[in-house]
This record gives sequence, C-alpha cells and structure tokens, in this order.
Amino acid sequence: MTHPLPPKAAEGGVLFPEISAGNNAPVIINNPFWQMTNDNPKAIYARLNHDEACCPMQIERRSICIDGNSGDVIERLNSIAEIRG
Repeated sequence: MTHPLPPKAAEGGVLFPEISAGNNAPVIINNPFWQMTNDNPKAIYARLNHDEACCPMQIERRSICIDGNSGDVIERLNSIAEIRG
C-alpha cells in the first residue's frame, strides 16, 4: 500500500509522530509512517510506546524511539518546556 506525502511534506523535513499506537495497528499507522519516512530522506519517525518502542532497520538512523508510558513522558517534556520558558 502506498501513501504519497502531501506536496509540502515531500519538499522538506517532516516528523511522523506515533504515540502509543502499538503493533495492533500496523496497516493503519506503523507501515505508512515507516514507508513515508523511508521515502523522504528529510523525514524523522518518532515512536513513543511502552515496551514497543522500535522501528525498522531501514529508518533507524532517522528515528527516535522512546520506551515509556506516554502520559508520563509527555508530562516530563511539558515540565522541561516550562523550565526553559
């Protein structure tokens, strides 16, 4: 299944964030995000998931995988953002 990038995203950098989707949604979320990241050399794939923070080897160098509870991680990120102002 091919999921073409919107024209603006294909031109520049784009972030494909996946938060707590898990491996139960590969056709809907995982696979399209992985494919679009692979197809766009300026794309970054970010996955935040408890016990399933992984990505395919092909996009590993352009991926951020965080293993943790999404609520806790987002709360910590918000705290850091508030401190930095």
